[in-house]
Amino acid sequence: MHGATQRVSTLPVPTWPTGSSEMHERIRAYDWAATSLGPLEGWPQSLKTAVELMLDAKQPAHVTWGEDLIYLYNDQVCECLGTRHPAALGRPMTEVFPEIGDYLAWLKTRVMAGDSHFVADQQLALHGLSTRPNAWFTYSWTPLRRDSGEIAGIFCLGRETTRRVLADQRARAAEQRQAFLLKLSDALRPLSDPVAIQEVAARKLGQHLGASRVAYGEVSADGEHITFNRIYQDGGAPRLIGSFRTSDCPIMMAALREGRATATHDIAAACKANPAAAAVYADLGIGAIAGAPLAKDGRFVAYLVVHHNQRRQWTSDEIALIDETAERTWAAVERGRAEEALSRSEARYRAFVMASADVIYRMSPDWSQMRQLDGQGFLADTREPTADWMANYIHPDDQALVTEAITRAIEAKSIFELEYRVRRLDGSLGWTLSRAVPMLDERGEITEWLGTASDVTVRRQSQERQSVLLAEIQHRTRNLIAMVRALAAKTMEGSTSLDDFQVKYCARLAALARVQGLLSHLAASERVAFDQLLRAELAAHAAFDGGRVRLDGPTGVRLHCRSVQTLALALHELATNAVKYGALGQADGRLEVRWHVATGSDARGRTLHVEWRESGVAMPADGARTRGGGYGRELIECVLPYQLGASTSYELRADGAHCILRLPIGNEAAGPAAEALLFLNQENGGRGKD
Repeated sequence: MHGATQRVSTLPVPTWPTGSSEMHERIRAYDWAATSLGPLEGWPQSLKTAVELMLDAKQPAHVTWGEDLIYLYNDQVCECLGTRHPAALGRPMTEVFPEIGDYLAWLKTRVMAGDSHFVADQQLALHGLSTRPNAWFTYSWTPLRRDSGEIAGIFCLGRETTRRVLADQRARAAEQRQAFLLKLSDALRPLSDPVAIQEVAARKLGQHLGASRVAYGEVSADGEHITFNRIYQDGGAPRLIGSFRTSDCPIMMAALREGRATATHDIAAACKANPAAAAVYADLGIGAIAGAPLAKDGRFVAYLVVHHNQRRQWTSDEIALIDETAERTWAAVERGRAEEALSRSEARYRAFVMASADVIYRMSPDWSQMRQLDGQGFLADTREPTADWMANYIHPDDQALVTEAITRAIEAKSIFELEYRVRRLDGSLGWTLSRAVPMLDERGEITEWLGTASDVTVRRQSQERQSVLLAEIQHRTRNLIAMVRALAAKTMEGSTSLDDFQVKYCARLAALARVQGLLSHLAASERVAFDQLLRAELAAHAAFDGGRVRLDGPTGVRLHCRSVQTLALALHELATNAVKYGALGQADGRLEVRWHVATGSDARGRTLHVEWRESGVAMPADGARTRGGGYGRELIECVLPYQLGASTSYELRADGAHCILRLPIGNEAAGPAAEALLFLNQENGGRGKD
């Protein structure tokens, strides 16, 4: 029947059904009079309506009519019929599809009784189509009624779902493969014995695939032999343990040449030309083989083979799973060997650690992993290998420096030695001197690094303090010399004779000496207070004799180191003028000095307000020599604002001098070391110390 051609009527071709498609023309040309349906013109309207609906459908549709279910179909069904088209047209459906005769009989009974039927994703054979031997369809069977209302046929409308079904199958296979690989990884993770790893991997894969035998073999360095230490096999398969010549395994060698996992579905058919090989495979109970060769660094290192005792059509998913299992097994075996080698050296390592007070650590050949670290109370211990050691231990600003030193040491296979900052056990930052040596194998390759790290935090802190102090001393010395020179020049300008110069200059040097005396007695965390500076200067002029001086202000207002000398000179000039011309030199004169600290909202922060007020002074007549118009006034009105950012006012009133100073003194929390560094940086244009 499959090779038959369509029966064509010799009568004039009818005009119905109208349409130009292939099946329109075939239905019009068919000799329907030779079937139980009779000529087209005698068909009931209900059948014609169903046929028109079928032909107009854009998806596979067919109609069966009558007691013998005469078969009609549209163009979309032609491909599905394959070689059965066009002979299937007009024949009973049971003749078109004899292989499903029982199903059609059941379907006819059900649908002819008035029940519709729906089938989802059913696989159908596409006869004669080698590129698509199978396809999947979802379709429905619906009763067709005569004009009188009796059920006389079946209307079937379908939709091909092959693409979705295959995609779902691939997705399920991928999920199953990943689930197996996760279980395999969980089973191998706690194992360190290489032979046990091979045995567990073979058993898991064999049980998952339902194989008769699974074996993981390791290839000798010369590639001449392969050894199977442990295998999985079901109860009836002969054992296959030991060492074999790789040349005696042609299927394995073929897989190696191809460089990928391969499968032989039928060993008997593959070995027809080699009866001896066929006999060997038969004795071993091998009907089908799938295997994955492993090559590392251009060398054949292992082979995972799966046997089935009968012919088996290996799927692409199964072959991919065998390949992935081989890779994971090899990785687990190598890890196990590395762990064994590591455990053998731990006794020596522990003895070395116990004999040392320094931090001891071990690194992988490329330093990507810290294998162990005994912190000795300086650093946190690392008991398990970790790749995050640099982030855990080393200050971020020093990590690039450490990486560069590591790279140089690896390239030269030489000692690593460097000082850098680390995060200590208590979370604070410290300094360490780290030194590591490479351990080489017989080929001269690095296997790991052994290192020690000493705590040099105290030494580094001392060096840093010394650097700060040295820079401060150098800066103060330069400033002091510059100030002495400036004092000499300014005093010379305002002196009438050498004797006059000597008196003034010595007095001003004495004021500087008093300041240096105050600074030299300060501890590292202290600063000169304003009231100390003021009292020392007034005491040097015996100003407190006679009770003519009144001081009013808080004690302990600390001054910047860079402010002390200049402010001391300003107070000296005020006091000297008061002794010569003002309140401290006249019997009725009085001196009142008030000060307080104001907190501003701008970047200047706190400000020291000082008011120097003299009273009871007999001022010279108009036209006499202006008091305080020399160096002292220049110091107050020009130098203080320029050097210290102060605002000042100085005036001679009817009863004596009146001076106001507003001096920024910054944040109370700033320590002297930070202050010194900041000042040095400002003085050197942001370059730090000279």
